[in-house]
Amino acid sequence: MADLSWFVFLFLFVHYPTATSFHVCETYCAVNETPIQFPFQLVRDEANQSSRCGYPGFELSCNKSRTMLHLPHSGDFLVDSISYEDQKLWIRDPDDCLPRRFLNNDFNLTDSRFQLTNDYSLLNFTFFKCSSNVTQQYPLRPISCLSSDLDQNHSVVAVLSDPRFSTLSEEQCEVISSASIPYSFTSGLYWMNLNDDIVLQWNTPNCGDCMAKKGRCEFLRGTGLEIACYLPHQDTDCEGGLSKFAKYG
Repeated sequence: MADLSWFVFLFLFVHYPTATSFHVCETYCAVNETPIQFPFQLVRDEANQSSRCGYPGFELSCNKSRTMLHLPHSGDFLVDSISYEDQKLWIRDPDDCLPRRFLNNDFNLTDSRFQLTNDYSLLNFTFFKCSSNVTQQYPLRPISCLSSDLDQNHSVVAVLSDPRFSTLSEEQCEVISSASIPYSFTSGLYWMNLNDDIVLQWNTPNCGDCMAKKGRCEFLRGTGLEIACYLPHQDTDCEGGLSKFAKYG
């Protein structure tokens, strides 16, 4: 019996993930930046991290101490915040002109791990170049980062591409382009702040409940993608009872 107890102890000692491994994985681009934890990790050339510190598709990078996310078909975005409990992250354009990316149809989540939150719908907007008297006549707010490229008498505005709502015509304004834009219905009909952060979410891996319980979400073991939750100062997972490692032992 003594030999069996020693075997179980040795197995747990070798295989059980420790708090030390977690702290080695946790990192920052700067002290005031959001912490980078599982499932995220910094790309290998910027941090001495194990590939097991992050889940595939959750790679981040640092640019001038700012945290950056690369979307396969949309390029780089600044990460303002990450909620590990809610499994959400807030991103914005590094040049503070997200409308320009919309105008050029340069926002696409295809082949990424992320989706828009349920607060959004993709709606078609039309971008117009209008004279100042038109923008004053209708409840339109010029998009400053796009209007700055024009003369002082003209501005760029974005309006829902729906004849039931749009009161602008091509006789009044020049059409620039149309684009599908993440739209929140809490915004106004004629204006949404197109330069606000976009909120994304992820579903896999599902670590939200674990983080809410102040647990540590990590890969289970080996080279697979199975994950486990380890609660602080307990040899239990989030489901309660013995940890999976103890069960194996």
